[in-house]
Amino acid sequence: MPAATSTAPAATAAEETRGGTSILPIVAVIIVVAAIGGYMVLRRGNFRSGGVGSPASLQVVSGATLDDVDRLILRKLREHGGSMLQSQLLRETGIPKTTLWRHVRRLAEQGYIKIEKEGKSNRLTLVREPPDENQRK
Repeated sequence: MPAATSTAPAATAAEETRGGTSILPIVAVIIVVAAIGGYMVLRRGNFRSGGVGSPASLQVVSGATLDDVDRLILRKLREHGGSMLQSQLLRETGIPKTTLWRHVRRLAEQGYIKIEKEGKSNRLTLVREPPDENQRK
């Protein structure tokens, strides 16, 4: 009768061990991918798009002085009677499209200009002059 001993319990224990360890690598990979993805989203959101903590957001929040590009945009608007299409400003200044949009948006947030949609274009309107420009005249 000793030869009739079954090996089924040993096989079951081996299957349980394999089943338990096969999930562990999958969970580890998911955690690593999520961590890398989260890091990339946070880094991209904070530094490339002007999110919280980036130099661009600090400048808007603190109301820092205008740079040369901002002054050029405001000067061109004055030269055109205080209003012009963004595409025309792009052609006349030669500023790259993305850079121009970033400055236009910041000037609007600071209350210097107003952006109004005109069909597929943006009309930029001068709302107020910077304080130091008024002192020079």
